[in-house]
Amino acid sequence: MVYHRTIFFSVSNPFILRNFLVVPDAAPYRLLRKGIRVIVLVPRQAHDRVQKDFGDRGFIIEPIFVNWKKNVPQRAYTFFSSYLNMTDHQRLLAWCGIRNDIPVAGGKKFLYPAKLAVANTLGKWDWFRNTCIAALDPLVYRERPYKELFEKYKPDLVFLPDFHNVQDLALLREAKRQKVKTIGMPGSWDHFVKRYEPVKLDTLLVWNEPVKKEAVVLQGYKEENVYVTGSAYYDLFVRREIYWPREAFCEKFGLDPRKKIIFFISRGRYTPNDGEIVDIMLKAIKNRRLVAAAQIFVRPYPGINTEHPKFDQFENEPLVYTDWIEPIKIFGHSGFAWYPTLSDVIHFVNCLYHADIVINTFSSVSIEASVFLKPIINIFFDGYEVLPFERSVRRGGDFPHFRHVDETGGIFTVSNTDELINTINACFKDPDINRKKVEALRERMTFRADGKANERIAGHIINALS
Repeated sequence: MVYHRTIFFSVSNPFILRNFLVVPDAAPYRLLRKGIRVIVLVPRQAHDRVQKDFGDRGFIIEPIFVNWKKNVPQRAYTFFSSYLNMTDHQRLLAWCGIRNDIPVAGGKKFLYPAKLAVANTLGKWDWFRNTCIAALDPLVYRERPYKELFEKYKPDLVFLPDFHNVQDLALLREAKRQKVKTIGMPGSWDHFVKRYEPVKLDTLLVWNEPVKKEAVVLQGYKEENVYVTGSAYYDLFVRREIYWPREAFCEKFGLDPRKKIIFFISRGRYTPNDGEIVDIMLKAIKNRRLVAAAQIFVRPYPGINTEHPKFDQFENEPLVYTDWIEPIKIFGHSGFAWYPTLSDVIHFVNCLYHADIVINTFSSVSIEASVFLKPIINIFFDGYEVLPFERSVRRGGDFPHFRHVDETGGIFTVSNTDELINTINACFKDPDINRKKVEALRERMTFRADGKANERIAGHIINALS
């Protein structure tokens, strides 16, 4: 094939691999069919596996070195630029922390007044936010690790699907130096509330309207440069041909197709008492406090060994199936230690499809469950203990990105054992009890869930190449 255009397509972590290479007919495949040469850039640790699995798809897969270390000027620059905003999420992280297994703000809680001062002074100065700090970036980041790669392939465009990621930011800086067009996305729907990023894409694609508003208000993008596409990942959710019959699903995991399925998803290190929540539900089942016979399908956080102390206790419990995803850490210093395959993704979609109730804690799973209009319960308590706020899952109530979900009324938030059991019973009695509000949640947060997000994403990339 003769290629008339070349693009770089960054794949920096397992979520991006899943969204854009694992999902069939995703945007890069559509670009190949249009005669566009796609150079997939992956951390060198992941190259051999990605080459083995996707090297025959028509891509050129290039390994790149990703430098996660910052020198002193870069650390100072990151500090000042990140806190030009002070969202509730950043305030929570700086003051009491988000995870209770690490010190607040990496053990530097004393810096909170300085962070607040940056936000309330330089952060209020539009010239500094939108012009000065971005002009400092190439002076601080002088190294050019990808210069030769750009000179080798001479890309017409760089697509960065997780542009807050270290890998994508380094590529964005080189693209700016070489005056190559850039287009990209945040890696998820919760990134813009976490920090300010001075270096801007030429064109920004986002999952939904609330994230578009955050891009404009929090990140300083011009509204005309931001387009809503939906999530590439959700395209697979609406492909009915991948749904398994309930009997086959239950047989695969040793479940009883006649019983209700409670699908419980862990948030990993953010929710250390998840095992107690499962134990509460299990006792309710055994003590016949639920109005229907039920079983629990537990999904630990992918690739995290610290999940075992929570859920190993249920290993021989016939009413609990634990769906382990063992660690595979090949994406360098990325915090995500798993490697998704198409069968893994289809497996997860069927877990949602066959669930009678989906239960999680301030997770994107609430949005994913809304695609199937499932009853959704959000856990807002710490199992058998009453923990202080700085160690409690109640911290999630201050996540500004999750308020977009909560405001729709599409989730039931429960604050104690009785509320959890009563809400499960209400959903068992009437699976459509909250359907209208779940529909509102789906409409707000998935954009359309019509299976055409990749078509829209590819279309914007092609338009940017014109």
